[in-house]
Amino acid sequence: MGSSVSRSDLTYSYTDEPHATRRKLILQKYPQIKKLMGVDHSFKWKVLLLVTAQISSYYLIKDVTNYWFLFALAYCVGGVANHALMLAVHEISHGAGFGSAKPLENKLLGIVANLPIGLPMSISFKKYHLEHHRYQGDELLDTDLPSHFEIAFFTNPLRKALWCFLQPFFYTMRPLFINPKPIEKMELVNIIIQLLFDYVIVRFLGWHVLIYALGGSILAMGLHPVAGHFISEHTLMFDVDKRRRSKAGHNNNNNNNIDNKTQRAHTLHHSKQHGGSTSHHSGVPTKNAGTSTASLKSQSSNQSTNGTTVSTSSASSSSSMSASSFASSAYATDPEIITIDDDNDDDDDDDDDEDDIHIEMDDEPAAMAVKTKDDGLSSEHYAKLEKLRQLQRDSYMKGVQHGSVQATDRLMKELREVYKSDSYKSGIFTVELVDDSLYEWHVKLSIVDPESPLHTDLLQLKDKGGKDHIMLHISYKDNYPFAPPFVRIVYPVLTGGYVLNGGAICMELLTKQGWSSAYTIEALIMQIAATLVKGKARVNLSIKNVHGLYTYQKAQATFKSLSQIHEKNGWYTPPKADG
Repeated sequence: MGSSVSRSDLTYSYTDEPHATRRKLILQKYPQIKKLMGVDHSFKWKVLLLVTAQISSYYLIKDVTNYWFLFALAYCVGGVANHALMLAVHEISHGAGFGSAKPLENKLLGIVANLPIGLPMSISFKKYHLEHHRYQGDELLDTDLPSHFEIAFFTNPLRKALWCFLQPFFYTMRPLFINPKPIEKMELVNIIIQLLFDYVIVRFLGWHVLIYALGGSILAMGLHPVAGHFISEHTLMFDVDKRRRSKAGHNNNNNNNIDNKTQRAHTLHHSKQHGGSTSHHSGVPTKNAGTSTASLKSQSSNQSTNGTTVSTSSASSSSSMSASSFASSAYATDPEIITIDDDNDDDDDDDDDEDDIHIEMDDEPAAMAVKTKDDGLSSEHYAKLEKLRQLQRDSYMKGVQHGSVQATDRLMKELREVYKSDSYKSGIFTVELVDDSLYEWHVKLSIVDPESPLHTDLLQLKDKGGKDHIMLHISYKDNYPFAPPFVRIVYPVLTGGYVLNGGAICMELLTKQGWSSAYTIEALIMQIAATLVKGKARVNLSIKNVHGLYTYQKAQATFKSLSQIHEKNGWYTPPKADG
């Protein structure tokens, strides 16, 4: 009981966030998973049914005065139900109630689900939990990670048992010390409604009923079977070179869809981020969880296996493109979060064999080793992405954020993919960020169709001592990728090629009507190059000084005007009378 574990600090990994890579591999092999990423419309009714059942149970125990009986009831019944509601609050924070397009409805449903728990936590939980996804493993921003005090102090079995018992207090108080935030309006609404509900409970049912509700919530978050996921979700358990598995057991249909041994639900939950709301992690069983089991089982049964299985793993919303230090707690004797081997399972798992999901990937560790090492990136580009991530983190800590989370994450991904692309590596174009801003790019288009007049003009431009490329300026708004970037020519002055006054480019692709969030920046750049050639663009070699000719303001005004004309007349060449 008094032996200490070998680690007393976080474990750091300076590789890509592994869940994002696994998510990509899994979706490549099992694309049908994406069809299951959506809202289970029965979920909200199940939540309301559970809330009603809990409140009704409070009325039934109003005359119970035996506190030992209440304690046992809170541990075995009330706490389990309240823990299920906590997991429902988690799902609602991801939009599982009404879909991500209805944030207010989801917040109100979360407040209702919060009522039997006794303490206001729904809105505050969402505020911190979404950061857990975006900054997963960041020891300052991911408050799911234990503090350094917890790691250093709880180092033997007895202390770890105490930590499990005190888990509700650490989980609640840790964000206030590590990453405190101002209270939002909806948090105040959550607090007021919860306090009014608690007052009604005390006024009409008695203090012992409120204590029963609060006690059940606290007990079920501490040293309790249903709280095992708090440890296993982000605690390293096994050797690095082992594999994980995804497993569905019969117990998952009872309280939380979580097999606490393998964490199928939690890893599936992370792997489905950005694909709509999840439906595997909730304390209320949902349709998609069973559908996912059946769907994967039918395919995996037709594939040869080698006795090793891999879990679907997580993708943080956010930070999926960051290559930062990912830290995990070291409470277990020999920690690692990565994998477990299926060959050594205990015999008591045999009853669950029918429900096991074996998601096997070809040589997954080798693929991960390549991807997490450099993922096709040079050390220079890897360092650049790290620097950008650090700048984002510093800005966030200072309370000064540029752009939106959605746009920043997508642009990080786009830049990474550009660095890895053959077009970039072969020198067709290069990219430089303006003042290290993800929202402004300078793109040097150096190679165009060698048989085009534009190619000849660029060679002449170089011979005359000028630059041998076409400079594009690409700027992005906060609502990217759902709005197109603005692209203009900076240098040289071109005639033809659909290039207009100020350097604006006349392309339907760059308008709201022609743009799609699925388009990549690499594809956009290559399309612009093709458009210039198709439009027979020529370099105006007689103009040496472009200052004042191609400006951002002129280009924007021109593009706005031509967009309005094309919106009115369609995308054909309008008559001169229309401008």
